[in-house]
Amino acid sequence: MLETRLPDSANPILHSDMGWQYQHRWWRERLAGLNIRQSMSRKDNYIDNAATEQVFGHLKDEFYTRPRILLLRGVQDRTGGVHHPLEYQTKTGKKLEGHTPEEFRSMSLTD
Repeated sequence: MLETRLPDSANPILHSDMGWQYQHRWWRERLAGLNIRQSMSRKDNYIDNAATEQVFGHLKDEFYTRPRILLLRGVQDRTGGVHHPLEYQTKTGKKLEGHTPEEFRSMSLTD
């Protein structure tokens, strides 16, 4: 599927850790065949993946621990994966006095 969606002028980079599956010859040849440059974090250096791990950590928090407050736009696949950005229109909190961010903004503009 990826090969049909990448424009000919694309030069993507795929970053991963040093897991055995990413070092496998089949994987490296597949990436090379798609003109995808492989990037791997250095051995025993968790800092290389820190930013990515942080983003996915927050996504997992929101997706799995508080699914009732998320409004997903788009279609989910069989595994329930996210296909479109998340919207937090229904998220409430103590600082917002139980209102959604949109409601709270509207209230502060009218006061």
